Amino acid sequence: MRSQANAYGAGDADDSSKQAQMVAKFNQRYQHYLDKSVPHLKERWGVWCGVAFIYLVRISFLKGWYIVTYGLGIYNLNLIIGFLSPQVDPETNGPTLPTKGNEEFKPFVRRLPEFKFWHRSAKSFVCTCLRVISRIQSASLSTAPL
Repeated sequence: MRSQANAYGAGDADDSSKQAQMVAKFNQRYQHYLDKSVPHLKERWGVWCGVAFIYLVRISFLKGWYIVTYGLGIYNLNLIIGFLSPQVDPETNGPTLPTKGNEEFKPFVRRLPEFKFWHRSAKSFVCTCLRVISRIQSASLSTAPL
């Protein structure tokens, strides 16, 4: 099992290679910028819209990459469903009114929080943009074996 320090990219005590140090430093910087972006809701979604627009413009000019774009759409649809779904099924374990003074009524808790939704969706668009750069995964629907 990985320790908490390893979860953020820090290497093991005996792993002091240059590559492990560089990966740890990159992961720390990445997490730092993610933490700084949490309160900037409009800016984060603006960046997401920009990346999505660039991807869609690139795909429209290349007139290909339909299978990759279809996979991206299915993944983002799954994220939207998780974002709009409640964490607890209201029919089985629905929210109840508080019966004690120290209980809090939470009528709706999302299964996928907004920040995780944004982060996963933005990562999917960036990864797909990187896939579009290479010609390996280019296949139109008419040439793909069904």
